[in-house]
Amino acid sequence: MSVAVLVIVAAGLGAFLLRGKSFSGLDGLVFRLYMGFAVCAAGVLAAGSVSLGLSQLILVLAAAVWLAYEIFGRNKSETEPAPANNPEPISLVEYVSLAAVFASLGVSLISAFAPITGWDASVAHAALAADYARAGRIGVVPGNEYSGYPNLLHVLFAQAYYSDGEIGLGLLNWWFAVMACGAAYALGRRIQGRACGLISSAILATAPIFVDQAAAPSIDLAFTGFTLAAVAAFVAWLDDRGAEWLLVAAVLAGASCGVRHTGYLVCAILAVAGFIYGRQDRLRAPAWFSFVALIAASPWLIRSAIVTGNPVYPFFASAFGGAAMQHREITGLAAHESVKAIGVRDFLMFPWNIVMRTGTFDGWSKSPGGLVLILGIPGLFTGGRKARRLGLFSAAGVAAFYFFQRLARYILPFFAPMMVVGAAGVVRMRSLRFVTIPALAAVFLFGLTLAAGANHFKIRAAFGIESREEYLERRVERYPAFDWINNHVPPEDLVLTLDRRTYYLTGRSWQNDEPLRRLASADPQARLDWMRLQGVKWIMAPVDYVKESPGLRDPFCAMIEEWRLDTRHYRLVKRLDLPRTRRTGREIVDIYEVRYD
Repeated sequence: MSVAVLVIVAAGLGAFLLRGKSFSGLDGLVFRLYMGFAVCAAGVLAAGSVSLGLSQLILVLAAAVWLAYEIFGRNKSETEPAPANNPEPISLVEYVSLAAVFASLGVSLISAFAPITGWDASVAHAALAADYARAGRIGVVPGNEYSGYPNLLHVLFAQAYYSDGEIGLGLLNWWFAVMACGAAYALGRRIQGRACGLISSAILATAPIFVDQAAAPSIDLAFTGFTLAAVAAFVAWLDDRGAEWLLVAAVLAGASCGVRHTGYLVCAILAVAGFIYGRQDRLRAPAWFSFVALIAASPWLIRSAIVTGNPVYPFFASAFGGAAMQHREITGLAAHESVKAIGVRDFLMFPWNIVMRTGTFDGWSKSPGGLVLILGIPGLFTGGRKARRLGLFSAAGVAAFYFFQRLARYILPFFAPMMVVGAAGVVRMRSLRFVTIPALAAVFLFGLTLAAGANHFKIRAAFGIESREEYLERRVERYPAFDWINNHVPPEDLVLTLDRRTYYLTGRSWQNDEPLRRLASADPQARLDWMRLQGVKWIMAPVDYVKESPGLRDPFCAMIEEWRLDTRHYRLVKRLDLPRTRRTGREIVDIYEVRYD
């Protein structure tokens, strides 16, 4: 219910904001939806900060008003521009691409109905939405540092979860996957026509990362979609210099900052492009673009400033006097754990390595797919001037990420334009269509086969043949420990957990281990005083998991031993000896009650 309401409201807001023949057709619908969701999310943030029930009521009323206007109030003379008298017939490669897109979205839709098991979702995206929904409002969650991040997508997730629970969350995420395909189509169509748009959508939809991110709550496809739509609007501005297109590009690029901080890089690259290609507007255009983008990003900057004291949390904490929510340092050059070494040869090989040698980075399931390079590089030479400009956008983004965060899913917004570049090359190489079409069909089929193989185990749970509890116990490491806490710990008691997947806890929880990490070398009383200050009453200590995790081993192994020996302050309530999920052997999880007397 809530997902349908959100889509209707977003479509209505977008139609109100983007009127006129420039925004007709399928790609016009894409721009309207993204603009509508950007505004809708800001409204949900404002009303939901008071009550999610209030924001739900406002959304329902807005949807009803829009539907009533569409049915009864629209002037019959207000019609879309008539389509071309002789539309170009759909070609074979377009049919193949459409089939691939619909098949991928079908696989992802089934997966969206299955219970959530992904790490990122259960730590951040679903966990935060569930916290907001349980509280009945969008507010500060001190124990989840992600509540200080940009929250454009999370507030929409919270609204969906508040109304429809886990299924609503999955369906809304899936809808953003559909929109990402639409954004790829809109950009491809601007670059080389309809066929390029459809091939671009199919390349994206059959990439391993697409099905992985479409199947569970995530922010990467939504962010990629906002980026592609912003770039498409920017390309439209370069084509006809219409001020409305620059405005749309700025709003969408600014709104993307509310999804992920990478949006600031998107804004910077497009502003520089406006200076380079702006002709007589080379000063005014980037200045106007930057101003509008800042306004669009401001709701999320202001919220982060209110929650943490830092508008760009968690970056540049020292410049803003520290943040209310402590976070590990990730601002500095090569500070992120994914950056292992920096060198000229490594830099030049980085695009190849992160696409083709996925095991070195975040695994094949997060790969954008080999077509990014196999088609993208030839497309730079055969795709035309627009494709080469798009390649420069991608190159700038990938190069910047080399020095800060080397994770393919973070770089997806800069890989996706190369999919469009590759599609443009395919369209322009008409003489090779007897080779390119079968090759594309084979690659799409291969991607869909991998997608089906990676998600087949979700079918029984998605259709209710297997219960949620059975599925989670079979797929989620240490789930019985979460379940024990849910059944034995009062929901109002705060549980500190070193397994950060707090989505599986139905009561209050604290997952942000950075403050405790900084107290690792302090005396035991300082750590106890910190827990007293936060109100921690229980600790979930996954002993073997901590011992085997490089990031947790050093600060927390000694701490767990301290808890075991200090029986006065830490009473061992339950020791769970659990089988390892999808691995051989067993592991220990200890649950302590904290006593301060």
